[in-house]
Amino acid sequence: MRNFSFVIDELNGGFMKMAGTIRLEGETLRLEFYKTDNVFEAYKSDLKTLEIDLGDLNEIEFKKSFLGGGKLTLKANSEQVFGGLEGMEVGVRVLKVKRKEREAALSVTSRARLLLSERRLRELDE
Repeated sequence: MRNFSFVIDELNGGFMKMAGTIRLEGETLRLEFYKTDNVFEAYKSDLKTLEIDLGDLNEIEFKKSFLGGGKLTLKANSEQVFGGLEGMEVGVRVLKVKRKEREAALSVTSRARLLLSERRLRELDE
């Protein structure tokens, strides 16, 4: 499955941001990201990896923005699902996606939503 890059900006009062890539591997979202300052990008943390099982998500949604890329919203059952991935709201992460990455983001999101729906149906059958 294809991967695409994302940014979570306006952290720490707008002085920091997180940037990385995300891809779907089976029923797991794999994110690799780092934290950097928003102005000069002089500071850069170590690269971190986070794997999120689709079963730990309540919702995954991609919305195109009018002027460019879009936003991928991940809503989790618990804040702990996001590990070191910072955000502005508890249990929710909004990942900004550039215009050139929009098709890959739509593809990954559609596949993830399908897998999540199939998983929920299996759980209902059991």
